[in-house]
Amino acid sequence: MTLVRGRAAKQAVEVRVDRPAAPVVAEVDADQLRQVLLNLVLNALDEMPHGGVLDISLRDPENGWIELGVADTGPGVAAEILPRLFAPFASDKETGIGLGLSVSRRIVEDHGGTLRAQNRPEGGACFTLKLPAP
Repeated sequence: MTLVRGRAAKQAVEVRVDRPAAPVVAEVDADQLRQVLLNLVLNALDEMPHGGVLDISLRDPENGWIELGVADTGPGVAAEILPRLFAPFASDKETGIGLGLSVSRRIVEDHGGTLRAQNRPEGGACFTLKLPAP
């Protein structure tokens, strides 16, 4: 979060982090997981250039899974993009090449997890990353 707090503040985006009091342990490549989280957060900030709320949540392991969520109050994912959101080169942004989410999903799947996206009923997008608990 240190990497994005400055940008979030400039864009008037409130960043809320909800995490357990004790550390959550996972058997992952920390650099790769950091890349995934950074990609999700930067994508969310791209969708809220003039303010909003970014919610990041980490849950204690439950039923053998660790869950991390990244949700924003932006416009959400366009309906025509949502079915192919994780495909290479799928993007509706003017900048970027549409590889970030594809690479992120591959990293998560290589760790035995899943990465899903949906639009929130109240507006915005929500990405849910699940990783096996050790």
